[in-house]
Amino acid sequence: KTAYEIKECDWSSGALPILDMPPTLVSRQKEALLGEMERQFTYAGLPFEKSRFENEAALKGSEGVHDEIIISAIAGAEKIEPSDQDIEDRIREMAAARGQDFEKLKDAISAQNALEGIKYQIKNTMTLDFLLENAIITESKKAKKPGKKPASKPEKGAKSKTEKKPKSGTGKKSISTAKTCPK
Repeated sequence: KTAYEIKECDWSSGALPILDMPPTLVSRQKEALLGEMERQFTYAGLPFEKSRFENEAALKGSEGVHDEIIISAIAGAEKIEPSDQDIEDRIREMAAARGQDFEKLKDAISAQNALEGIKYQIKNTMTLDFLLENAIITESKKAKKPGKKPASKPEKGAKSKTEKKPKSGTGKKSISTAKTCPK
């Protein structure tokens, strides 16, 4: 396995994978975030001190790379891939939002080699939609704080707004953010 892959993990426990974060990708993400912050400061007419934001950008860069690796692994495991029609639909949406001709925008996107970027965005959206559709949200049992009233319970037979039950026979599992796989 490479540093880009998720280490083996017993998923039946509901644990999250431990990832080796590729330092080069984290560094690139950090620099991209700092560049975006500098553009925003410049646009607002404010001075930008890169050193003040390096730690925050490094943390956000690491989180971003982590998220990309997880989403990519899920998309691969679930064989999530946008179709040509999905890509065409996205370009049509972009053309309509900009008031541009679809064919001209499509040609411009192809000329700029930006089609892969659009495909990547659609794939991420599809993967996140897949996760939302298949999530089983459970409430954790936290210690009650004194002086706080418990949340009102729904009426008997009413569905909770925060819980999504799987269809029978789907074999979907809950993923807890409180655990990670042991090293």
